[in-house]
Amino acid sequence: MKAYEKFAAGLVLATSLAGQALAGPEGMGRGRRRTNNLWRLLALVCVASLIALQQNARADVNDNDDGEVPAFSLVIDADQQRNAPVGHRFIHGSFDDATFQVALPATWNGKLIIMAKPITGNEFAFENTLKPIILRKNYAYAQSDEGWLRDTIAFSPEDSFLESRLRLRQLRVLSHQMIIDHYGAAASRTYLVGFSNGGFHTKGLLEHFPELFDGGIALAGYNSFFEILGWWTHMSRNLEIIAPRMADIIAKRRAFLTWDHITEPLSPPLTEMEIAALTALYTQSAELKNQFEFEMGAPRGSEGNWLTVLPLLLAHVTRALPSVDPTYDPDGDGTLSEAEAQAWTPTERPKPVQMRTLRKQDVSGGIGRPLLIGHGTLDFVVSTSESVGYKELVEKRMGPDLAAQLLRVYLLPGVGHNPIVLQTAFLNAAIDAVDAWVETGTPPGALPGATLEHINAVESHPVALAQCEKFFRAYPRLKRIAAEDTAGSVRKVMQAGDPTRAAIGSHRAAEIYGGNILLAHLEDDSENYTRFLLPISIGTRSTPD
Repeated sequence: MKAYEKFAAGLVLATSLAGQALAGPEGMGRGRRRTNNLWRLLALVCVASLIALQQNARADVNDNDDGEVPAFSLVIDADQQRNAPVGHRFIHGSFDDATFQVALPATWNGKLIIMAKPITGNEFAFENTLKPIILRKNYAYAQSDEGWLRDTIAFSPEDSFLESRLRLRQLRVLSHQMIIDHYGAAASRTYLVGFSNGGFHTKGLLEHFPELFDGGIALAGYNSFFEILGWWTHMSRNLEIIAPRMADIIAKRRAFLTWDHITEPLSPPLTEMEIAALTALYTQSAELKNQFEFEMGAPRGSEGNWLTVLPLLLAHVTRALPSVDPTYDPDGDGTLSEAEAQAWTPTERPKPVQMRTLRKQDVSGGIGRPLLIGHGTLDFVVSTSESVGYKELVEKRMGPDLAAQLLRVYLLPGVGHNPIVLQTAFLNAAIDAVDAWVETGTPPGALPGATLEHINAVESHPVALAQCEKFFRAYPRLKRIAAEDTAGSVRKVMQAGDPTRAAIGSHRAAEIYGGNILLAHLEDDSENYTRFLLPISIGTRSTPD
């Protein structure tokens, strides 16, 4: 008697949201009260130390702003009751050169969410995606166009970036006053949320002005506009070399997610120049103003969209570079062609050029409030590595312990630079997680669609681990732990309830033990099978039940 089972490996993540608290029954005598007082004293000392560490970590990040919110003019052009998606008061108008909207739900939870806009769109950028989610959760909602549109940031990005952070702070002042006027009470919590360009500003404002916000959510946010322009030109240069073979590359990647273009040649093989170009697309170094280096790169599996999106990004760089780097004009004719823009490399430019106002907007890693980051694993417009690199920057700047109390990074499998997926599939849970984090002081564990970034170790049977070598090459930081069997490793991970551990096993094991499958088909060989044999004694007859 024998049976066959195809080995289909999947990472199974164990999630634990349990927190710990020190507590004891009352009336236990003077000794217990002295002990409790000691705990309170220790807690106060810990809080004071935490505040001091935050202040030291944030020192020098406000070198381009004095923190004051200047007075502004205000014009209201709409104030009306609306019924969809829930009953709310809708207020629209402008302050200085920025238009805005504020939505105040009839049933209010006492809290406010402010949206930071992406490069595209205006104060209605999230009207049919994020805004309904927020209002249904009974949050007040505020968003502005921040005084500029896409063309403005293309031709004067420095001014637009500085203006964004000022306008978002002014919007906070404005929306808070409207909340007091409407509800007769102040907002107890204020959260900042942004996608892409808005995610970049969310990080920056929690670094520069943490006193204005209680927490934030940054979706697919980059770390430096100066470096993101360089990433787009880097991609464009190398994609031009590899473009004739992209159809073959896309087909191979779709057939084998873990395909290695160096050790597993295409037919016909790529030339040495093409191999170098493809390698450069998967890996690219970036550097911030504080000399912190991190890796950027297009995720494997994102190749199908490169040829469509990159021309749009290069056109944006061509429009923006005369403002970002006005001395860059290779042929000296006073205009910048796409070919010249494509050759631009930020780290090769003179330091005075790099350290102009725009470069000063680079993130520092000195966040002062809880920040939750979400990023798609197939995002190449803003590389997934931007968020992974930011986590490393915060840990280096603030220390691992403090970073663990203030930052969580989640990667979403199969998601590209897609605001709709990030907003609807992930943000709903992320808002609840950040709010609970702020209210309880306990950082969140895994979220729906939670991913590999917060996993440190993967365990399974040694044979199963060996059958997933390509996966481990893609995630070299993951520690391998040998276990007695695959199903047992899934069970142990789920019982441990440690969100930093995962296991490789079968889909069936994940179903039995309640595991969340993060990635499937990790095996190096899709035709890999595990054979099970049941030995019986000679002469013994097996009869059906």
